[in-house]
Amino acid sequence: MNTTLDLTIVRSPVGPLALFGEGDSLLGLTLDGRHDDAHPVTRHLARYLGAVTTRRVPDAAGAGSRLERYFAGDHAALDEQPVRLLGTEFQIDVWSALRRITPGTTASSATTNPPSLRRTVSRALEGSALIAWSTKPRAHGE
Repeated sequence: MNTTLDLTIVRSPVGPLALFGEGDSLLGLTLDGRHDDAHPVTRHLARYLGAVTTRRVPDAAGAGSRLERYFAGDHAALDEQPVRLLGTEFQIDVWSALRRITPGTTASSATTNPPSLRRTVSRALEGSALIAWSTKPRAHGE
């Protein structure tokens, strides 16, 4: 099976981002702008979708426009972003919980979860295809 995903590379205050979309849904992003077959995010997508090819588009899943608004201060813009989570049931549960964190707030697993669960959550996030978007970027030194 071969899946063709939309791909957009955007510049951001945190560096280049590669956005992978299918229709209106964001399936993954990279924080380094890379999107080659060896990249962990691309490998993660292929693990759940089969062989993946990409086609360059101006705004994959509308995520580029939403990110631009987000970085301009409209932190609610990302709440509008449809996502398709690909992973194990546990990974999807963790990512869903992370997306429920209110923008601009801080949540810490160190104060709310036992160490064994923190390790499990860390393992669930390794190689993630989707980063939880619900956190406000902090200025250096905050």
